[in-house]
Amino acid sequence: MTTLTIVLPVEANATGTATLAPGVGSFSQQRFGVVDNGLWRAMSVFTDLWDARVTARGGREIEVVPFDHLATDFADQQRALGPFGQRVRGVVTGLGN
Repeated sequence: MTTLTIVLPVEANATGTATLAPGVGSFSQQRFGVVDNGLWRAMSVFTDLWDARVTARGGREIEVVPFDHLATDFADQQRALGPFGQRVRGVVTGLGN
């Protein structure tokens, strides 16, 4: 089973080790995702620019999923991350905490 782990900045100095995901060799024909909690207003600008460039270079569209711990549907957002992780090749997070 594949897991998707989100580490908040407050956890960055926690003890333990983390294994980084393997790098992506090419954006060509790959679907990428963005997990955004809406706190960094620049993420929509970044996502739009990235989507345009990836599409122009033969990639597939960018999928954006919300991840707002203050939202009333946060439990649903958390459950959506598993299927989201199966649909995308790589993820950029915009968690402006």
